[in-house]
Amino acid sequence: MVSLGYRLSPAWRNQMREVNLRDVSANALHYDLFLGDVTFQSKGADFSACWGWVPVLDFASAMLRIVVALEHSGRQQLEFTESEAVLNFERSEDQVRISASYTSATAIVPYQDLRVAVATFAQKAVTELGAEFPELRTAAAFQSFERELLGSPGSC
Repeated sequence: MVSLGYRLSPAWRNQMREVNLRDVSANALHYDLFLGDVTFQSKGADFSACWGWVPVLDFASAMLRIVVALEHSGRQQLEFTESEAVLNFERSEDQVRISASYTSATAIVPYQDLRVAVATFAQKAVTELGAEFPELRTAAAFQSFERELLGSPGSC
């Protein structure tokens, strides 16, 4: 089983009153907003990034691109923004080996389990953030981002 989740940084939440989410740019969605921790566990291995500054929507987008790229085989890497930390994914047949530069943990999971967990995570993040910050849903960049994430071939 693969478990993905997020928790927004309390410091970021306090700054929300100063941000005009109706006019937010795609760049801001990817790198500047909705920062927090990302939890990522599988089979006793913990690849969580509890640093308080991981851009949650960018993480979701990157993970969706990775599962699409791994659809048949290959290796992919997620480089965390403004960090040297990386997550590594290597597919062999119907299994994906996951490792990271910031932990000695490794996990081997079925590709389909990873794919479903990533799609579920992306949908949850977009839905919850849109509900918590309703003005965000009116932003053209968020609407485009939502179509990208939820319309991705990696989605369920």
